[in-house]
Amino acid sequence: MAGAFLLFSSFQWFLVQAAVAEGWRTPYSLSRNFISDLGALHCARFPSGTGPYVCSPAHSVMNVSIVLWGVTWAVGALLTAERGHLTGNVLLAVGGLGTVLVGVWPEDTNLTVHALGALIHTVVGGAGMAVIGLRRLRRGHALSGVLSILVFVAAVVGIAATGMAADSGSLLHVGLGVWERIGIWPQAAWLTVAGVGTAWAAVARKETAAPKAA
Repeated sequence: MAGAFLLFSSFQWFLVQAAVAEGWRTPYSLSRNFISDLGALHCARFPSGTGPYVCSPAHSVMNVSIVLWGVTWAVGALLTAERGHLTGNVLLAVGGLGTVLVGVWPEDTNLTVHALGALIHTVVGGAGMAVIGLRRLRRGHALSGVLSILVFVAAVVGIAATGMAADSGSLLHVGLGVWERIGIWPQAAWLTVAGVGTAWAAVARKETAAPKAA
């Protein structure tokens, strides 16, 4: 149950994003701004002095939230791993460690490490979700299996499109912030739902195993 709770706690990241964005003195745009702008330490145009003006008063709160999310994600993935079916959960845990890098090194301190962490977060973590999804499909859970694979597809498409939109600010008339969220938000939602599903399954197993009264 501890692992399920840790996965479910991913939801806190959504709440903190909203709260930190609300504290901006200049408008924060879901379309034009990166999620990582919420954790930037300095007030300046980003990236490279040409992008939108970034100034996040509660950047420390955002970065703590990201690190906390990464740790709970990684530990939760390992605690919920099934014996003999470790690949998906190990990949998932590595994705959580990538998230920790994102929070420890904000975009305007070490962009190389930050971007590497984001890549590990989305692609490796997403691959873990896809592997778990394939396992769910083999067990006859079609809906959750297909959705897990689609989350991985969204992650790859989202991060690739974000990279291509970085210079101009948009791709196919869609803002880079939207593309980034297409890649990342479904992952956080997947982890939250996975936590609920894992807890539900654990309760069901206990009820099934409990001796019935005569």
